[in-house]
Amino acid sequence: MSWSVDVIGYGVNNARFLFSTNDFYGYKNTIIKCVVGAYYLLSLSLKGGMSVGAAYGIWAALGISILAIIGAFFFRESFSLLQIVGIVFIIG
Repeated sequence: MSWSVDVIGYGVNNARFLFSTNDFYGYKNTIIKCVVGAYYLLSLSLKGGMSVGAAYGIWAALGISILAIIGAFFFRESFSLLQIVGIVFIIG
Protein backbone atom coordinates (compact mmCIF):
# COMPACT_ATOMS: atom_id res chain seq x y z
CA MET A 1 0.00 0.00 0.00
CA SER A 2 2.89 2.38 0.63
CA TRP A 3 3.83 2.31 -3.05
CA SER A 4 0.30 3.43 -3.92
CA VAL A 5 0.71 6.59 -1.86
CA ASP A 6 3.96 7.38 -3.66
CA VAL A 7 2.32 6.79 -7.04
CA ILE A 8 -0.38 9.33 -6.20
CA GLY A 9 2.28 11.83 -5.12
CA TYR A 10 4.19 11.49 -8.38
CA GLY A 11 1.00 11.79 -10.43
CA VAL A 12 -0.12 14.89 -8.57
CA ASN A 13 3.28 16.54 -8.93
CA ASN A 14 3.31 15.78 -12.64
CA ALA A 15 -0.06 17.42 -13.19
CA ARG A 16 0.85 20.36 -10.96
CA PHE A 17 4.02 21.03 -12.95
CA LEU A 18 2.11 20.78 -16.23
CA PHE A 19 -0.47 23.26 -15.03
CA SER A 20 1.93 25.78 -13.52
CA THR A 21 4.19 26.24 -16.54
CA ASN A 22 3.54 28.30 -19.63
CA ASP A 23 6.24 26.63 -21.69
CA PHE A 24 6.73 22.89 -21.53
CA TYR A 25 10.50 23.05 -21.82
CA GLY A 26 11.15 24.64 -18.43
CA TYR A 27 9.86 21.62 -16.53
CA LYS A 28 10.41 18.92 -19.16
CA ASN A 29 12.87 16.84 -17.13
CA THR A 30 10.79 17.06 -13.96
CA ILE A 31 7.61 16.06 -15.78
CA ILE A 32 9.31 13.09 -17.42
CA LYS A 33 10.77 11.97 -14.08
CA CYS A 34 7.35 12.23 -12.41
CA VAL A 35 5.65 10.17 -15.12
CA VAL A 36 8.35 7.48 -15.14
CA GLY A 37 8.44 7.44 -11.34
CA ALA A 38 4.67 7.10 -11.07
CA TYR A 39 4.50 4.16 -13.45
CA TYR A 40 7.49 2.48 -11.82
CA LEU A 41 5.91 2.74 -8.37
CA LEU A 42 2.59 1.56 -9.80
CA SER A 43 4.37 -1.53 -11.12
CA LEU A 44 5.81 -2.16 -7.64
CA SER A 45 2.31 -1.93 -6.17
CA LEU A 46 1.06 -4.46 -8.69
CA LYS A 47 3.98 -6.80 -7.99
CA GLY A 48 3.17 -6.52 -4.29
CA GLY A 49 -0.21 -8.12 -4.90
CA MET A 50 -2.59 -5.21 -5.45
CA SER A 51 -5.08 -5.74 -8.27
CA VAL A 52 -4.93 -3.48 -11.31
CA GLY A 53 -8.47 -2.19 -10.80
CA ALA A 54 -7.90 -1.23 -7.18
CA ALA A 55 -4.49 0.34 -7.84
CA TYR A 56 -5.67 2.42 -10.78
CA GLY A 57 -8.94 3.36 -9.07
CA ILE A 58 -7.15 4.62 -5.96
CA TRP A 59 -4.57 6.47 -8.08
CA ALA A 60 -7.18 8.16 -10.24
CA ALA A 61 -9.66 9.05 -7.50
CA LEU A 62 -7.21 10.46 -4.99
CA GLY A 63 -5.17 12.15 -7.70
CA ILE A 64 -8.21 13.99 -9.03
CA SER A 65 -9.31 14.99 -5.54
CA ILE A 66 -5.89 16.29 -4.52
CA LEU A 67 -5.47 18.21 -7.77
CA ALA A 68 -8.88 19.83 -7.38
CA ILE A 69 -7.93 21.00 -3.89
CA ILE A 70 -4.52 22.26 -5.08
CA GLY A 71 -6.21 24.09 -7.95
CA ALA A 72 -8.63 25.80 -5.61
CA PHE A 73 -6.03 26.94 -3.09
CA PHE A 74 -2.95 27.66 -5.19
CA PHE A 75 -4.33 28.54 -8.63
CA ARG A 76 -7.53 30.26 -7.45
CA GLU A 77 -9.84 28.04 -9.48
CA SER A 78 -13.52 28.10 -8.69
CA PHE A 79 -14.85 25.40 -6.39
CA SER A 80 -18.56 24.58 -6.63
CA LEU A 81 -20.71 22.71 -4.15
CA LEU A 82 -20.97 19.82 -6.59
CA GLN A 83 -17.18 19.51 -6.72
CA ILE A 84 -16.96 19.50 -2.95
CA VAL A 85 -19.64 16.80 -2.67
CA GLY A 86 -17.84 14.73 -5.33
CA ILE A 87 -14.52 14.97 -3.49
CA VAL A 88 -16.18 13.98 -0.21
CA PHE A 89 -17.69 10.92 -1.92
CA ILE A 90 -14.35 9.96 -3.46
CA ILE A 91 -12.39 10.31 -0.22
CA GLY A 92 -15.14 9.02 2.06
